Amino acid sequence: MPTITLAITNSVARDTQFQQDIPTNSYGGSSGFSVGVTTSTYAVTRAVLFFDLGLIPNDAVINSANLSLYQTSGATSRTINVHKLTQGFTDSTNWNTRPSFEASPSASFVSVGYGNVDVSVDIKDLVQRWVNGETNYGLMFKDADETTLNTLRSFQSFENAGKKPTLTIDYSIPSTNKNQVEYVGSSGLKDFILVNNFSLPLPSTAKIGDVLIAHLVVGDSVNTPNTVSFPPGWTKQMDQPTIGSNPKVVIATKTMESGDGSNLTVSLGYSAVAQGVVYAYRNVKSILRFAHTIRSSPPFSPLSTTYTAPLDKTLFVILNAIPGYSLSNIIPPLSYDEKLDGYPTSGNVLATMEIAHRYMHKSRSQTQSETTITPSSAVSGYWVSALIVLEPYVNNLPAVTLTSPPNNQTLTEGNTFTIAGSATDTDNGNVVTVKYKINSGTERALYSEVSDGSSPISFSKGLSYRGGRLYDGATDVSGLLAEGTTHTLSIWAVDDKGGTSAVVTRSFTVKHNKVPALTVDAFTPVHSGLIPPDTLTLSGTVSEPDGNTVTVKGKLNNGSEKTLLSGVSTGNWSFPFKVSELQAGPNTLTITASDQFGSSSVKSFSINNSVVQTPLKKAVARYKIIPPRGSAKEILAWLKREKGDLVVDGEASFVDAGQLEQYVAMSKNSIDLTSSISEDELLSTVATAKSNLTFKLTFSRSNTNSTQAATMMVGVIE
Repeated sequence: MPTITLAITNSVARDTQFQQDIPTNSYGGSSGFSVGVTTSTYAVTRAVLFFDLGLIPNDAVINSANLSLYQTSGATSRTINVHKLTQGFTDSTNWNTRPSFEASPSASFVSVGYGNVDVSVDIKDLVQRWVNGETNYGLMFKDADETTLNTLRSFQSFENAGKKPTLTIDYSIPSTNKNQVEYVGSSGLKDFILVNNFSLPLPSTAKIGDVLIAHLVVGDSVNTPNTVSFPPGWTKQMDQPTIGSNPKVVIATKTMESGDGSNLTVSLGYSAVAQGVVYAYRNVKSILRFAHTIRSSPPFSPLSTTYTAPLDKTLFVILNAIPGYSLSNIIPPLSYDEKLDGYPTSGNVLATMEIAHRYMHKSRSQTQSETTITPSSAVSGYWVSALIVLEPYVNNLPAVTLTSPPNNQTLTEGNTFTIAGSATDTDNGNVVTVKYKINSGTERALYSEVSDGSSPISFSKGLSYRGGRLYDGATDVSGLLAEGTTHTLSIWAVDDKGGTSAVVTRSFTVKHNKVPALTVDAFTPVHSGLIPPDTLTLSGTVSEPDGNTVTVKGKLNNGSEKTLLSGVSTGNWSFPFKVSELQAGPNTLTITASDQFGSSSVKSFSINNSVVQTPLKKAVARYKIIPPRGSAKEILAWLKREKGDLVVDGEASFVDAGQLEQYVAMSKNSIDLTSSISEDELLSTVATAKSNLTFKLTFSRSNTNSTQAATMMVGVIE
């Protein structure tokens, strides 16, 4: 995390003030500036200050930014607001030409009611806005309440001989999603004595994709010009023509590749003294401009006229060589960050060499005076100065537009929660991935596609809500969502260069699916005297609190379920079953009410079937006879029975359809067929044929222990 202090000595900087009561006066060049109000209601005074940020990379992460001022006077403690300027100013700016500014302050500080005190102002957020691309016009100091008189206080300016304003910035360059050219190191200055070829080490920090800049000074003669040859892939940006017996300056560039190794080998036309250095810059998209000048007198600048770059966020790199001199230092232009300044210490000095660069941010132009270098002492001969303008790879952030879901949607059981919209990325070829998460849960990829730089990337995914959770197919993507709580869907896009869009959010709530309400009517706990054909009925009601469709089913023991009610949200149900369906002993009857989503209520009942077999002395069997011809007037039956304690009597009923049965005793004649079997002949006749015939037999015995039984019966009707 580099820390740099910007001051009038290393950066382009200026300050001034303007007064309301003297609207045409300007105060540029004064040793101080004031803020506040004097004794006059029209004597409002404001101050403005500017630091160029050429020493700070564009799009860096600002960890801290503290503005240091020295206050020389103050009558009372006051709050001073710091406002971002939206127009520039010069030393000649006055009240009438004062720049506009943002109404809301970017920062503020408390100015004490006395003088000779250091003041520190945190302007981190404002500096971050500037390096992120907002135009830096500077800032304004303004009393928070300009209606109060006698609030004036003074601070030392850049022109003061004492403490001057400074801005100390601690920053970091992102490891991914870089939008700035980054200096990553040099090989160090090397020198060689009378060689035909020499090897310069590449910067140890360089890696594939970095741009390498070789800056060489080689012995030469106008009578025998030397040649300088580079390996394939290197591009000579300049090969200075021979000037007398002076050495020549050569600059070449290359994008580092996997086969470049760790050294640059340079071949000369003949043996000569040489010196050089290799620099490495990262995240360079292209070299926009190369220019150089050869001068024997000031100004020492690579430019003859103003140069304007075609785009923002470039890096201006100046390389200087002063052949024949071992200067203590070369002073770079203001706002240029010097990375190397020196000469070989072995004594074989061909030149003093320097490199410095400036981040241009929103600025695009540099004049000759803004790129002029100052040597530490006077020089004669000539000076070679070059300018390389580097364009960074700028990864434009993707953006997301959401068309669904609507905000504040309420989800009920079975709903589909549709996430739909589009993502855009103006960088052709970037792989864009749309992501989402529910509340603070797991980030999940929704869709991915390669951007063509212009067309929206559409995406859509339907999540299903069931059981209090959101599912993507069978995968739970939300966990259990509480009812009565606002939940958040977050959607954003990332690209494969590390860029991340703004996060779009939608709020939603959920309703949990309620189980059907199942009730059972009162059921008589004890039934006696029942016989197998008798029917029992269990009944009740069901209602679905969410209005869903409900189905009620009943089951006896492990038998098949029977549907009792379906297709309604509320209703009555009943479950009839015969005594004969009950097994002896305990039985379980189960009633289940389920809605269309599987939520269910279950009620189970135990029924104890206590079978009591009581021997009978009399039993009746009743037979319904259907005449084949539609009616009949006579029934004749023969019944075989075991001889002993068993008497069989018959009755018959002949009535028309719809009439009640009317039984009349049948005539009976009995004979013994064998020693153990008797046969009874039973006959009943009416005068008029009837359609509804019923035949009833009564079996009687005097002793309940008797075992005689009927063995066969046949009969006819007429």
